[in-house]
Amino acid sequence: MFPKGSRPFNKGLIGLQRGRVAPGYKYQHNRTPWNKVPVLQLSTSPDPEENHISAVETNVEQNAILDESPCTSSTSPADNDSKKTRSQLLVPSADLKTEKEWCSISGMRFVDHEEMMKMLNTVITIHTKKFRHCKNPEILAHKQEKWGVCWKYTLRCKNCTYMSPVMKLYKEIVTTKPGTNPGAPNVAVAAAIQDCPIGSTKLQELLARMNCPPPSRTSMHRMTHNVGKDLVQLNTRDMAEKLEIVKAKNQERGLAENEINVTVDGRYNSQTITSRKKPGLNATQGFALAMETTTENKYIVASFAQNQMCWKGAWLRGKGFKVECPNGHEDCTANLHRAAPLSEYEMGKEIGTQLALQDILVKNATTDGDGRAAKGIDDATRALHPMWKVERLADYVHLGQSQFRASLRAKFSESMFYGRTKEIRKEMKKAFSQDVKCRSSMIIGQLMEKHNKVTEDVCKDLPKVLEATLRCYDGDCSMCKQYSVVCTGDEGYNWWTRSKYLGCYNITVLQMDQKDKLLLQEILKMKLSEQALNSMKLYDTTNKNEGVHRAISVNLPKNVIHSRGMQARLASGIHRNNNKPGTSAKMKCEHLGVNLSESSLQFLSKMDSDYTYKQEYEKKPEVKRRRLIQSGEKILEHREAKQSRKKCDVYRKGQLDPVPALLINKLGKRPLPPAL
Repeated sequence: MFPKGSRPFNKGLIGLQRGRVAPGYKYQHNRTPWNKVPVLQLSTSPDPEENHISAVETNVEQNAILDESPCTSSTSPADNDSKKTRSQLLVPSADLKTEKEWCSISGMRFVDHEEMMKMLNTVITIHTKKFRHCKNPEILAHKQEKWGVCWKYTLRCKNCTYMSPVMKLYKEIVTTKPGTNPGAPNVAVAAAIQDCPIGSTKLQELLARMNCPPPSRTSMHRMTHNVGKDLVQLNTRDMAEKLEIVKAKNQERGLAENEINVTVDGRYNSQTITSRKKPGLNATQGFALAMETTTENKYIVASFAQNQMCWKGAWLRGKGFKVECPNGHEDCTANLHRAAPLSEYEMGKEIGTQLALQDILVKNATTDGDGRAAKGIDDATRALHPMWKVERLADYVHLGQSQFRASLRAKFSESMFYGRTKEIRKEMKKAFSQDVKCRSSMIIGQLMEKHNKVTEDVCKDLPKVLEATLRCYDGDCSMCKQYSVVCTGDEGYNWWTRSKYLGCYNITVLQMDQKDKLLLQEILKMKLSEQALNSMKLYDTTNKNEGVHRAISVNLPKNVIHSRGMQARLASGIHRNNNKPGTSAKMKCEHLGVNLSESSLQFLSKMDSDYTYKQEYEKKPEVKRRRLIQSGEKILEHREAKQSRKKCDVYRKGQLDPVPALLINKLGKRPLPPAL
């Protein structure tokens, strides 16, 4: 207890240091209470930078010191301490804690260079103009606020009471939607992550390893979902523009502009068809792509995806709610029941509907042997055009694979291959099957090039070519010089020396009987017959579809399930393959409102040039020839390495290991096996 009439020396000051006002305290003239937020008055100047500086100046004027600084006053330091204003008293207690927190935070920050320069220039200008008494300014970071991968900063001067407003060190994308405008880097990251095999969690880990505070996972998911909707719209419009290019190409050639030929193939998010644990198909997601064959670029003109996965529906069912997907609840991402099989027929039907609604008629659809997408396109087109018919054509590459499997399963006589053991004869049979497939493909390619893909002229040459090929394998090359396309019939240079498979395995003769000749003739007819030629009359292939499937594996890896973002990731991958990678990135940023710098645009242009060079390089004849030579060398190297390993292998069936045999000789009995 204080004696009566005594007064504590710090009465009225403790509350001020803690940010409170003591009872009976009177504010000085032009002083703002601590709980009153100053209102920024913007200038009427048309220059936005001047408006920003005026707003900052108004905020500074609310806390400006009217008297001169104690450093320039003639009074003693003791008098200066007694004359401190309220704002001076608030600086050490409030800002010291913030400074300590800031000093404990380290790491990298992503800031826009232009916005950072604006912030520094603004702070220096206002501090120099309004705080002339501060002769030794020391600017510190007072507060930082994370906004995704962007940052907002508030600066202050350590030697005076200057405090800047919150300044955004990033560019915004102005939208008409309610709420705060999104930051351009956040939108760009959400768009770029659609073209990467990683998700939000891995992006957070990547930023954390770079010593940069990662954004929250919830905000990243929300931004990615919103950006994904825009990417789906962009890709839909882009595919429609590609169809217009195809129409113009048909018009130049004098063909019907709305009739096209397509190649269709599906892809599933599983390496195997069935699973040992899961009943039904092992895949839970699948999509099909339709590519036109009119232009050289082979644009993707239609696509459809089937998705069984819905995270929200599975979570609700786990909580006891009786909901069924698809469309059993709000924001359902599945469009197929979880127990329903994925169907290329249904995907082809949706593709046919998309094209028919755009007044596009599919004349021929090339698919692999096990695909039913062509039937789905036919049924969808007949719904709008009952008299139209879509013809299904075979892919000659997959037809060659079927020919290889048929030759591998064929039961040739044991004397056809001269191998000493059954294993050697099996290797020779596999090499011979590969040779039959490659020779048939080469014959068809040469004939198509010779007759300019006129199937009637090719069919006239096929019977003689088939007979010459069969005799050549039997050792008679008398017809090869006139009718065979790939064998000259010379003793020094013929198909036996030209083939990499026959040459690597030293197959110089085949001991075929009459049954072997009949089997080989039927296998050759799988490609070298009029019926087979009519099934692949356009000589189209789904190799581009397979290549795009591998490219989209970057967006949709088979070992990762993106239930909510599957459509957006698929659309982003299709857009990247329809356009060059750099051009696609530019178009996406432009569509989302992200302005790229000149250095970024130059890098994206370099990506396009590298992509074009690589494509042209792979098509060079000398590169193709070198690849074939390297392939033959690999086969020969593998065969020699396998034979060398067999020479070092001393194991024989029934032979004992050296150590147990030695023990038997010494002990006279076999040792007991070790305990398991």
